[in-house]
Amino acid sequence: MWYFYGRSPGRAEDLITAARKAREKLYASTAVFESLSNIIHEVGLDEFSKETGESLLHSHDVDGNFQREIFNPWIRGRYAQNLGTISALGAMMAADNSAALKVSDEEGMAGLWERMVASTGGAVHLDTHVIGLRKGDWGGWVLASSDSTGQESYEPFDAIVLATPWSLTKLEIRGDPVMVAPQEVEYAEMYITLFTTTHDLSGNEFSGQKGMPELVLTTPCSWEYKEISGGTGKDGMGHAPFWFLSRVKEVVRGGQREYLYKIVSAEEISDDEIRKLLGGKEGEENRWSWVYRYHVSRSSWSPFPCSANVTSHRLHTRFLRPGKSLVILCWMRICGIRGALMS
Repeated sequence: MWYFYGRSPGRAEDLITAARKAREKLYASTAVFESLSNIIHEVGLDEFSKETGESLLHSHDVDGNFQREIFNPWIRGRYAQNLGTISALGAMMAADNSAALKVSDEEGMAGLWERMVASTGGAVHLDTHVIGLRKGDWGGWVLASSDSTGQESYEPFDAIVLATPWSLTKLEIRGDPVMVAPQEVEYAEMYITLFTTTHDLSGNEFSGQKGMPELVLTTPCSWEYKEISGGTGKDGMGHAPFWFLSRVKEVVRGGQREYLYKIVSAEEISDDEIRKLLGGKEGEENRWSWVYRYHVSRSSWSPFPCSANVTSHRLHTRFLRPGKSLVILCWMRICGIRGALMS
């Protein structure tokens, strides 16, 4: 590594460690705070929430080749973005193998979420849609919601925290309007393709590679990287056909043992493309027994906004939106999920 990248690996590791220590301070904090931005400043995460991963690494003299060849493939593999679009905090998390929470295989993800909710003492309302808000005379808010049957209910709250992207809420707000209109945030678009097959990946589509690995990460070519690093979706893909491809696990279908593969890409993966990945030729019979495709649009929820600098907002008195702290909160959430998946 030293021969190819000099001090860059060490400098990148210092940034990852600094971000991890700041996160640990955030976990350990028990103080009541009014501003999420203030606590971000107090734990030392300002720098990581204001820049892209690329700009942060450049400012700390991390070599561009190291960024493209080592750092960027993991960003693409975990968040379907490049260093030029993802926040510095998201980039450091993608490269950090530590996990903060653990959960047993027996408990599963459902058990993890149950414990997290129980620790807050809050109530969970499933199959419930928030219709709107009305400013109360006492300074708080009345929240209007409807359940799966269409039955509406109204409940008063001292304060409201909007923990979802503003553009997806379509909330009707009565009484005083919001003081500041929230910034519209662009989210990463991607296509997810799952398929099962008895075949291994073919090396024909990978320069004749022998013995294909179970995880294939991609990054743009050196001559195109600077131009597309700041692009999202297909504008950020480059010549690679997908963000990443992985063999998820072995499954049994119809009494036959098969491999389950997952592809995350910027455009839909066709049957012919899957056929080529498995060593088949155009027009041949399918080499898979099952395929499922899912499109995540730019208006859907994504772990990290494409915009690196999301401003904070106090929408109104006692009506808060995390703003740039959304990245921090997502980081804590995804770290918890990663801890569950690693155990």
